[in-house]
Amino acid sequence: LLEINSKSGVYPLWLAYSLWRYRCEHEQITDESDKKTLWADILKNNIFVLCKTPMAVKITHRALAGYDRNITTRCVHQPNLLEILKNDDRKTEFVEQLKQYSYWGIENMATNNFEFKAVVGNPPYQGDGSSQLYPHFYLMSRELGLQSSLIFPTGWQKPCAPAAKGLARLNKAEIKADAQIVCIDVLHNVFPGVSGAAEVNIVYWKKGYNNGLNGEQLLFTDGKDAQQIQLSWDLDALNKPKEITQLATIIK
Repeated sequence: LLEINSKSGVYPLWLAYSLWRYRCEHEQITDESDKKTLWADILKNNIFVLCKTPMAVKITHRALAGYDRNITTRCVHQPNLLEILKNDDRKTEFVEQLKQYSYWGIENMATNNFEFKAVVGNPPYQGDGSSQLYPHFYLMSRELGLQSSLIFPTGWQKPCAPAAKGLARLNKAEIKADAQIVCIDVLHNVFPGVSGAAEVNIVYWKKGYNNGLNGEQLLFTDGKDAQQIQLSWDLDALNKPKEITQLATIIK
């Protein structure tokens, strides 16, 4: 399991705890010593964390391991992460690096390549000059994992100009009509007081999945009121009279 942008360790901690609790129950582990051993094993072999700064690595490690010096975590600082993701060639090379055990400090494996079962995270939203950063992380997560579940702003759901910084990368049919999107949940006030985060969505994507919605997406609002919608990538559609769009819906 990979967390692609840890700052405080909250997301990987929840991943580790969920996996630890599941295994304790299903393997009927009750001894406290065995529970501690299992926790250390999960952190060492199942939880991988990418950080933008060395400080984030230290904070995340502390959140996961506490003060136990015998626990190994797979938290790695990647310098210039944002610059790498903005460059397609560098990003492709970086994705391949992340799939190698050696990148995470794991040696002497029979093979050096592996695949993440799932990628999660709360990527950075906005950079300098109103550029949107989360599209880069979303696209990378689809290349890395069998499943992806990221939380980020809802702005990508609306069509944008070809020159829109960052967002234009998601304003395509292959992204917005992707049948591999299991569902989208639009959430409100998840991060109180955080600028630009009054409304966010969790996008759940699964490699090889077919949602059977013929280009539409299953959209929830705060976990309920499911509806099928078409995410438009046509900027001109925003300027069409309301009556025309209503008529198109009725005819469909």
